[in-house]
Amino acid sequence: MSGPGFSPSPLMGEGQGGGVFIVASNPSVQTSNIFTRSFAGMTRTAALLLCLLAAPAGAASLDGRYHIQGLGNRDCSIFLAEFERSSPGFARFLAWTAGYITAMNRAAPKTFDVLGERDLYAVVDWLGGYCEKNPDQPYATAVDALVKELFPERRKTRN
Repeated sequence: MSGPGFSPSPLMGEGQGGGVFIVASNPSVQTSNIFTRSFAGMTRTAALLLCLLAAPAGAASLDGRYHIQGLGNRDCSIFLAEFERSSPGFARFLAWTAGYITAMNRAAPKTFDVLGERDLYAVVDWLGGYCEKNPDQPYATAVDALVKELFPERRKTRN
C-alpha cells in the first residue's frame, strides 16, 4: 500500500540530540536542534503515557469500545495534510504513532517490537496509503490496521 509522494523520512545527524530532523525526505524543510530534542522528549513522554494507559491488555468497555486520546482521534485526512506540508504537526503524528506502537509492544504477549525489523519511518508510506483510502477514519484506525498487519512478523525477543 503506498500513496503518491510518500517515502520514509530519515532522522539525520550525529550523536544524541544533534543533527537536523528532515520531514518527508525534504531537505529544504529543516528544523533546529531544539525541535529534535523536543520531538525526542515528546516521543518518550507519549510512549510512557501510552504504556501506562495500555497496561491492562485488552481493556475496553463491555461492548469493545474505547476512547482514543490525542491525535489518534483526528481524521486521516489531517495526517495527510500535515504530511504534505512537512509540518511540525506531522512530527506530532509520528510521536503519537511511536507511543501507540510502544504501548502495543508492552501490552501484546510475546512481543518485543511490533514493527519487526522496520523503524517508524519505514511505515509512513503504509500509513499514508491507508489514510488516502480512508480519509474520514480516525488516524488511530490506520495505526491499528498497521499493527494488525505487521503483528505476525513482529520481533518476539530482543535479539
